[in-house]
Amino acid sequence: MAHSRLLAYMRKHYTHKHPKLNLRTEKDLLHFLNARKTVKLKGKTVRRQVATKDLSYLDKNSRSDWNDHPSESKPENGKYVRYIKQGSTLDISNRRLNAALKQTLDKKVPSIFYGSVSKKSHIQASRALCNGKSTVIISLDVTRFFESVSLARIFRFFRKAGCSTEIADILVELTCVPLGAKEHPQSGFSIARGFPTSPRLALWATFEIFVKLNRILQKRYGHLSPKLVVFVDDVGISLKNSTPEEIEEIKALSFETIESDKNGIHLVVHKEAPKLKVQSIDQNAEHLGLVIGKNSLSPSFETRHKIGYVKAQLSKQTLSTENRDRARKNKRGLMNYKRSVSNG
Repeated sequence: MAHSRLLAYMRKHYTHKHPKLNLRTEKDLLHFLNARKTVKLKGKTVRRQVATKDLSYLDKNSRSDWNDHPSESKPENGKYVRYIKQGSTLDISNRRLNAALKQTLDKKVPSIFYGSVSKKSHIQASRALCNGKSTVIISLDVTRFFESVSLARIFRFFRKAGCSTEIADILVELTCVPLGAKEHPQSGFSIARGFPTSPRLALWATFEIFVKLNRILQKRYGHLSPKLVVFVDDVGISLKNSTPEEIEEIKALSFETIESDKNGIHLVVHKEAPKLKVQSIDQNAEHLGLVIGKNSLSPSFETRHKIGYVKAQLSKQTLSTENRDRARKNKRGLMNYKRSVSNG
């Protein structure tokens, strides 16, 4: 009985298996997209469903339903945030697809993933790295994460999920855009930074890579009690009683494992600080904006500074009523966040 429980645990945490959607026809796809009666749209709830004519429209005109975000895009870094026109056919279809994927896939996500997963947060991800005394945290960051996941990789995911070629073609049309600026596109397509579906699809397009890394860490470095967490493009590894040599080995292993898969994907990890960090919990190690202790979390120094600043503002007798109300609101938000960190 104990052996069976161990095998079940190993399968859940250290193996990967593609989930199944089994969408073979347009009828299957429309049933999948329209399973929910309503979908949330910028604070509103809409009942509009996706029809056959909408799929035909998207096949030829999806490009007209989105634009580059003028202030959030960073052309100098090759990052373009796309926003979909509110209420457009692409908007309704993409949000319905994201809701359907959430309903179907989130319960099948391997336990190391925390970003883009229902009922999981960066607080839980950071807490999972708590590892007792003498813990070191390795923080890795994948550069241009969304742009590194190509249309071919998303098509591969849908095919492995049991979708027909026809349906996989429709789904990548819903979720992928050309690289570069919309008005000056480059060759190649990737998932769209800014679309509702992108974080969830990025997880499933890359999950094999990180599950493989976790499996190797447990097999080779089990004596260090390694813990791996993935939050979108941020990767954290905690190690217990590790030597400097072992830390360097694990850094090299992580780079190699994450970057070696070239099947429609090209992930690159930052190799230099500040994106790459190796921190001891004795020196107030931070990951995902939280300070990680032996068995607990605390807000970052930046958050604590904000709390102190707001309290100082409220202590001023000359503060205007408008500014005092704003400061009180900020204080409530910061204190609620501090409590959620302590209890999360």
